[in-house]
Amino acid sequence: MAHLTTGQIGQLIEIDKAGQGIRDEVQELIKRLTSGGVGVKSDDPRVVQAKQLWDRALFGHAQGFNSFKDYLATIPEIPTFPESYADRFPLLVLVDARLPVVRQCPLLGVNFSGDDQTFVDYERKTAKTGKVYWIRAQDGRKNNGKSAHACREAFGDDEVGLSALEGLAIYAQNPDDLKGRAMELPGSVRRGRSNDRTAFLTWIDAGLPPMLHCGWDGNKSPDSGTASRGK
Repeated sequence: MAHLTTGQIGQLIEIDKAGQGIRDEVQELIKRLTSGGVGVKSDDPRVVQAKQLWDRALFGHAQGFNSFKDYLATIPEIPTFPESYADRFPLLVLVDARLPVVRQCPLLGVNFSGDDQTFVDYERKTAKTGKVYWIRAQDGRKNNGKSAHACREAFGDDEVGLSALEGLAIYAQNPDDLKGRAMELPGSVRRGRSNDRTAFLTWIDAGLPPMLHCGWDGNKSPDSGTASRGK
């Protein structure tokens, strides 16, 4: 539980009673303050990333967890990845796939006009089957100016394109890194157009919310690159 005095909680309750158009926000803040989501300090990446999903995206609340401790207990330990991944896939990322795309996007402030049937796995045999897991990934910057199709064809045996949920996981942990660019996610393809339509997470216009959508996998742009992870 966060260190909050009785008087401070009382002040929040009084603000909540007064209304002033912020009742829901105050209720959410009280909930977070009293459930351990604020004030947790740690150098452990497992705790840090789980706390980011708890505090910023409210993933834990959306799944019915009553405290950060309860949510953290469902987060697996970080596995040991091959040493070769360190340079090629510099990002360690927690993926909580228990919430589908249509639930995650509004929690993260991402516009998405599709539904949970919009995307399918490009290759089922390389898709992750766990609901909560860790990946080593790269966010696509090294592939700027290359098409998703070309990148997918050039992947080695131990590399696969990120899925839409995995792209959202990167954004959840590093939101500012997407500003002014697009991240191509060739692990997810448009249902019925799997041969040429892949998922994109874009934030080209910083004045608007980021958007998850799909586009032609032959697109080339200096502000867009294909993201991938170690298999």
